[in-house]
Amino acid sequence: AGHANYDSIRRQMLRYTHYCDRFNVHVNSRKVDQTDLWPAIQKRAVLLESATAIRPLIREASWMAHAHRALLASRLVLARSYAFAYYMFGDEVRTYPSEKANLPIAKVLFEDQQWQLEENAEKLSKVLAAEAKPVVAEEEVLRAMQETSNLAKIV
Repeated sequence: AGHANYDSIRRQMLRYTHYCDRFNVHVNSRKVDQTDLWPAIQKRAVLLESATAIRPLIREASWMAHAHRALLASRLVLARSYAFAYYMFGDEVRTYPSEKANLPIAKVLFEDQQWQLEENAEKLSKVLAAEAKPVVAEEEVLRAMQETSNLAKIV
């Protein structure tokens, strides 16, 4: 019985560590996105808004700030989703016996959505971190705007 108890405690510890680590990854990513990414976005916005060869409507760069806010919100949701999942899908939450059978299915669906949000948040972070360089082509701006806006909507 002692060995089984040890294994159970070890599994619980590994599970706790996993969820804690994932929580911290997203809290830290959010900090980086706030402190390092925001100045880079502002630099790109200034370059875009000063690109006189491009129509004024397309030079307007508020879509970058909107996408950045969506990214920060998604990081917060992701961090908290790990805290939620830890309690929801462990033995900590009391559920009716009739609902207990649904938990494994709910866990798979939840983790799939969580993974998709993580993937898209990472893509959005990379797109927003694109190097600030003088804007030359309107098509380039429109493509970046479209990709960024789509990812912001997805997250």
